[in-house]
Amino acid sequence: MRTPAILLFGLLTFLGCSRSPEESRQNKQTPSLPAAAEDAGIRFKRARIFLLSDSDRKSPEHLLAPIIVHETGINSEAKQPDWTGGEEKERRVYLLRSEVQINGTPHPQFTYCWRYETSGRPARILRMTIDSSGYPAIFEVFSGAGELTALYASRGIEEAAAKEQTAVLPGKHYSIEGNSEIKVAGLVEDGPVPMGPLVYVTAGDRQIVSLSCRCSPSRIDKADVSLHYGLITSDGPIPASAEFAARLPTSEQALRALRIPRDF
Repeated sequence: MRTPAILLFGLLTFLGCSRSPEESRQNKQTPSLPAAAEDAGIRFKRARIFLLSDSDRKSPEHLLAPIIVHETGINSEAKQPDWTGGEEKERRVYLLRSEVQINGTPHPQFTYCWRYETSGRPARILRMTIDSSGYPAIFEVFSGAGELTALYASRGIEEAAAKEQTAVLPGKHYSIEGNSEIKVAGLVEDGPVPMGPLVYVTAGDRQIVSLSCRCSPSRIDKADVSLHYGLITSDGPIPASAEFAARLPTSEQALRALRIPRDF
């Protein structure tokens, strides 16, 4: 039986994610594709949940803002994420907006960045490329130094790629993967509406180790508490940090690694 905290977490994250009976019937009739290959075993015993405060439901960057699931460690140092700012009102995630051309069509990108007040002030960066339907489809995870550490794809883009490609390439798990050393770490399910992912961050080294849809089963046993962060944009009272933009490479590396469907 799940704890009350998990039930609360489920309500917070899964509300609005349930599909209609018609959608459920369609899902049963459609063969499912392989599940995430490399990070499916990620699970936290305890975690703190960080949600965007004062969300604007009409703003795409607010709707797609991640829910950060931060593992709670067993020692005092790992118990607190130690975000820059410390106090809740100063806990910040910076938003960077950009655009990329795919198959001759411009697609918006939203990049969410945050850092920690620990040795070296490590930062974590998640960039999402949006498809023509407004859903996040390509997820790039970067270190604070701008190094690509993981690449995820949405279930929708994988299904579209599977229709165009004759087979999964040797040594790969997914149809979307191209002939590159970069592998797709896993698939992020598509919700009934565009929404930001759950981002799982470990306690000790504060690494992003998994992404999943809010509609997917929870990967934590107990939620300690739900907290909030503020989204800092370039047009807000506090400008988005230029530090992240200077370190962040373009999406050329990720696009080369994928077999992007024509109708992306």
